[in-house]
Amino acid sequence: MTCGAGSLLCGVDELGPFVELHGHVPSLVAVADDCAAARNDTSLAMQVTLTEDGGKDGKMLLFGDLAYETIMKIFNYSEEHDREQYLEWNLLLAPHHCSKKVMYVREDGKDVLKTDILEVFEQHARDGSVVVASSGVIPSSDATNANPPHRMAADRYKEYADRFICTMEWPSVEDPSPVVLGVDENGAQIIEDEFVELSAKSAAIGKAAGPRRRLTEVAAAATAAGRFAGGVVTVAQTASMSGTERVHAAIKTDRGSQEAPTTTVGFGRD
Repeated sequence: MTCGAGSLLCGVDELGPFVELHGHVPSLVAVADDCAAARNDTSLAMQVTLTEDGGKDGKMLLFGDLAYETIMKIFNYSEEHDREQYLEWNLLLAPHHCSKKVMYVREDGKDVLKTDILEVFEQHARDGSVVVASSGVIPSSDATNANPPHRMAADRYKEYADRFICTMEWPSVEDPSPVVLGVDENGAQIIEDEFVELSAKSAAIGKAAGPRRRLTEVAAAATAAGRFAGGVVTVAQTASMSGTERVHAAIKTDRGSQEAPTTTVGFGRD
């Protein structure tokens, strides 16, 4: 699959024709001397659009581990070339696990806030915008040289977005669960944890969810994600799982086999 800068890819594997990817970088706008050297600044950035049968859609912006300078170049480039539709978002995945480097730049030994990036985030956000930090619990304060997540970044997102969610705090620190974005006839929305639980239990015993059946299926699929050594975890099994157990199951699925890869890829390639 190719998804380079400016490319458009519709229909991804089994997801069918209702998924559209627009790649922003890697591209010429990101290969300046100040961006290309660091590994994080070679992250793939894209907009993902999910469209339901009736035409309603939800858009996600994913910037990987990119920082301020490259992200601003993406926005400036797209705006200058009349491609602002590829900057719209319902859900923004906070770059680099809610790192302050997205909106703070080190100048004269101090972290200087760059509000222009927060303003373009806000400008292209749709109603009900949600920033999701895929990270550990947001600290109460930032320690010097600490890795993300950073409290100062989380606070800035809360000021500019309608909603902020940290994955390891959703819906609670004690029982974190997957964050599920669903799209139905009402548009894009975060599916609340109580609905995820109900959906899994309803699907396990064969009950339909009435007019919200489509989101029920999405939620049930999310809770069912995960494989243990010996087979796939069923929806019925996930209904009795805690949020932490479901997260661990999903991680195992993504990681796949515990065997070391036979082919070197990415930055380790000779």
